[in-house]
Amino acid sequence: MKFAPKITLPRILQYVFMALLVAGSVLLVLNQIQYFGLADGRPSITGWVSTSDIPIRSVSMTNPAVNGDLRLYNFNQQQFLVVHLAGRGEVFQSKYLGFILFKSLAWVCGLLVLYQMFRIFQNLHHGQTFREENIRRVRYIAFLIPAVPLAAFLAARILAGIVRALPDYQSVAVRPADSVEDIAGGLLIALLIFSLVEIFQRGTHLQQEQDLTI
Repeated sequence: MKFAPKITLPRILQYVFMALLVAGSVLLVLNQIQYFGLADGRPSITGWVSTSDIPIRSVSMTNPAVNGDLRLYNFNQQQFLVVHLAGRGEVFQSKYLGFILFKSLAWVCGLLVLYQMFRIFQNLHHGQTFREENIRRVRYIAFLIPAVPLAAFLAARILAGIVRALPDYQSVAVRPADSVEDIAGGLLIALLIFSLVEIFQRGTHLQQEQDLTI
C-alpha cells in the first residue's frame, strides 16, 4: 500500500519560493527583451520617478533620424514613465546602460535571495535543519538584501537624471522614486539576519555535539 507524500509547511514554502524564482526569472528576461528591443526592434525603458509638480504629459526626444518619446503617468507624487528610444543604437549610451545594469542587478540579487530560501526550505523538508550549508545560505541572504535597494536606488537616480536632461524639458522636482531610507531598511534587516545567524550557528554546534555524544 502506497502512502501519499506528507505535505508539510517547509515543502509548501519550497514550492512557493521555486514558483517565485521561476516567475522572477521570466520577468527579468522579458525586461532585457524590452530594454534592447529584441522583440520589435524598438528598445524602451520603464520605471518610476517621484515629483510634486509634473502633470500627465508626453515629451518628445529629439533625434536626427526618428523621434523617440517619453510618457509620464501621474499617480499623485509617483510618476510611471515609459521611454521609447529612437533606435537600438540609442540604448548603448552610458546613461541607459547604467540604468539597465543597476536595475538588472537589483533583480538578480532578489532572485538569488529567492534561490537561497528555496534551498533552505528544501533542506528543512529533508530534516536537515542545523547544517552549515543552511547557515551559509542565510549569510548570503543577509548580504544580498541590502544590495537590492542599493542597486534600485542607483538605477532610480540615473532614471531621474535621464528625465531632467530631456530636450525642452527641465524640472528640478524630478527625483528618484527609491530613497536612501530603503537602503537603511535593508541594512537593518541584514543586521537582524546576521544576529539570527549567530543564534543558528550556536544551535548547529549544539546539534553536532549531541550527535558526537550519541
